[in-house]
Amino acid sequence: MSKSISMIGYNKASIEIYLSQLKENFNDRLIIDARIVDEIKEDSIIYSDIIILTSYCLYSKVKKNLCESSKIIVIERTITKKSYDKIQSLPGKHQLYLIDQTESMASEISFIINRLSNGQINLIPLSLDSIEKNNLNFCVSMGMEIPGKVKGILDIGYSFMSVGTIIEIGFEAGLEESLTDKDVVSANNHIISYNYNSFNKFINKINRLKGRFKSFFDYFEEGYIILDINNTIEECNKKAIELLRLKPKDFECLDLSKLLSEELFQKVFQEKQTVKDEILHIEDLTLILSIYPTVNSGKYYGTTIIIKEFNVSEKRQNEIRKKLMGKGHKAKYIFNDIVGESNIIKECIERAKRMALSNSSILIEGETGTGKELFAQAIHNHSSRKKHQFVAINLGALPTNILESELFGYEEGAFTGAKKGGKPGLFELAHGGTIFLDEIGEMPIELQSKLLRVLQEKEVMRLGSDKIISIDIRVIAATNKDLIQQVNNNTFRKDLFYRIKVLSLKIPPLRYRKEDIFVLLDYFKIYFQGEFNIDNKVREMLLNMQWQGNVRELRNYVEFLINIGKKDISSNDLPIENFESSFNKEEILENERLNILIEKAGVEKDKYITILKILYVAYDQGITMGRKSIIEKALDINYKLSEQETRRILTKLNDLKMIRIHAGRRGSEITTLGRKLVEDIGCDLYSRV
Repeated sequence: MSKSISMIGYNKASIEIYLSQLKENFNDRLIIDARIVDEIKEDSIIYSDIIILTSYCLYSKVKKNLCESSKIIVIERTITKKSYDKIQSLPGKHQLYLIDQTESMASEISFIINRLSNGQINLIPLSLDSIEKNNLNFCVSMGMEIPGKVKGILDIGYSFMSVGTIIEIGFEAGLEESLTDKDVVSANNHIISYNYNSFNKFINKINRLKGRFKSFFDYFEEGYIILDINNTIEECNKKAIELLRLKPKDFECLDLSKLLSEELFQKVFQEKQTVKDEILHIEDLTLILSIYPTVNSGKYYGTTIIIKEFNVSEKRQNEIRKKLMGKGHKAKYIFNDIVGESNIIKECIERAKRMALSNSSILIEGETGTGKELFAQAIHNHSSRKKHQFVAINLGALPTNILESELFGYEEGAFTGAKKGGKPGLFELAHGGTIFLDEIGEMPIELQSKLLRVLQEKEVMRLGSDKIISIDIRVIAATNKDLIQQVNNNTFRKDLFYRIKVLSLKIPPLRYRKEDIFVLLDYFKIYFQGEFNIDNKVREMLLNMQWQGNVRELRNYVEFLINIGKKDISSNDLPIENFESSFNKEEILENERLNILIEKAGVEKDKYITILKILYVAYDQGITMGRKSIIEKALDINYKLSEQETRRILTKLNDLKMIRIHAGRRGSEITTLGRKLVEDIGCDLYSRV
């Protein structure tokens, strides 16, 4: 909002000269109410923000007519260079009379001329009404008609407003940019001022600073708006105009009360409170708005508004998280890195690819060495989160207190030894991406409730803080434990189990994909840059191994065989002790389970196996099944079961501890023993089921 301005002078002619000067410097941006002092009514009050007086002498005359809140500016007067040249051209100019409206006004001009001439021109100031008292032969007039019988008169014209006064008026009227957008000194070089150099330096410095500030301002990715004490837009950068979808010419007319909610507007501009991270919607853009009023010692100096684009802000935060994590926490592997030609591993990969397209939590189950983290990384890199972080942590590798601070982060001073400035937790660092919780079954029970809350609420709170931080993460957990058994033993929370097992992925052990053994063997030979040959006996032994350590164990075998440095490998070169003990133990256990089942099932062995397979797949899907559901599933694979025989078989399998029949309508689920039996049979678990 522009300020109201009045100018009071002795006569119309001098006022018009000053108005002309101001128009030349500010164009039409100043609207000034001009008044002649003798025409002002005695009881009238001039309600203007700024009142300009053409002389100090006027103040005593109009003091009673001025508003107390008005800013008073008294014009500092000077003359033109042309006027000074006229005086210098006079012969015998060492002592002259200078006539002006008042003696003090004449003294002001006399001082300037005397100073410029280094005392060579001595002007004696006289007021207009004191001429008749002095018998003058010659005088210098300031554009006025001289009464009386003065023989010689040199009219040097009316005085002008000094550059200092022009700058003062510009600043008070809030038009600093008009002063810096043009060279004020050059525009007024026809008038005399003894402080030109100072003004030049001042204006040039402002112009340089403004140029640097503007360049710096426009460099930011955020939009910036600076308001003055009247909440008028003083400065803005290009990004602010772009984000608010405005044209540059419309920006000065921006009504912030329409842009902000009534509550927010009152909080900032009436209560002078800082506001951070408010959400603002402009067409299809979501913006983040922060507003900072500048108040010092109770005085308001204006407001700074910062506007960020939500998506850009999120992107920059993710970049910062990557820098905080360094080169770690990155998913390196994709599905093409998973080696295998067997149907069971191909089906597992295809299932994992479908799961990757979802944002739901995944529980990866598999024995040690099957490649659970390899699958987790591949899922992340196949998902919509692949451009964000993949943060992995082994929950069984750290003590409880360290694990808690690593997962949730902490504030400075949260505990003895806490890092200065605090530290973000892994959940924060994984924002936008995936967190991989390996060995989830090893997580201390006291931390499981905190993890459950994070997964449910998508919020985390650092240790020692009361601030809640919203996060957007995808959780992939992995275990080689029987979590159902842990739930039954009260060492793993049941609600957490179902929260992490929205989707379930079972990685087959190597003994169920024996056709991949030699594919993997050739791959690891290339990986370790070695070569050797194996005979048929060695091939048979490798095929018959149980591979307790799975792919990791095979990898170690290949590395061992390369390091012994033999070209042809025989059975004597294998670390056979481990092989024999592992194989014999597994073989005995498998035979025992099969013998018990065959004895109980008799001729119905196939029906027993079919029901176990149906419950096995249901377990992977995180569900239990009733008798009717089992019968319907069996019909889907063209296998007919009656209600009576289904009940009888389920009862016997429950007696054998291979399934668990729940009370009521909760159905049945396969146990660890039953799952192990199905796996030991080595059949295609998902064929026809």
